[in-house]
Amino acid sequence: MTLSDLASIGSFVSGVAVLISLVYLASQVRQGNRATRAEIHQNILTGWLSAGNLVTQNAEVFARGLAADAGKFDAMSDADKLVFVTVAMAMFRHYENVFLQNREGYVRSEDWNAWTTHLLMYFNMQGVRYWWTMRRSSFSPAFVAFLESASPSSMPAPTDFFGARNSAH
Repeated sequence: MTLSDLASIGSFVSGVAVLISLVYLASQVRQGNRATRAEIHQNILTGWLSAGNLVTQNAEVFARGLAADAGKFDAMSDADKLVFVTVAMAMFRHYENVFLQNREGYVRSEDWNAWTTHLLMYFNMQGVRYWWTMRRSSFSPAFVAFLESASPSSMPAPTDFFGARNSAH
């Protein structure tokens, strides 16, 4: 075997090693992407559980705020206004996060579509619309544009469930 033959074998082995390294790196990147998506999904769930906890801790005030027009909102105590504004901000920051993660490709479209239905249910409530006029500038322009151009949700409002349950008894 000549030195040229050995060099050719060495080049071939080197090429195979590079190919194996590339396949390994691709699988590691794929696993990393899956882990990142799983972490983002968990963070979104944790964010929703935190917002949901705020709602349940302040359910009466939040329900009144959801149904409030400008006059009813203005008639709420300052403490109740603060509670409603804080809970609404927490919820909509959560929704904005999911929106932005979807735009970056970290949240699948079908998952975002499910969140959108829920988001629009709240967004189209009278009290939230009033709150939105005061707070819309604190959200990303892309999120604002999305919300303000979206069609209303056909999902029943959270307070609709109470009326349906009470009228059934």
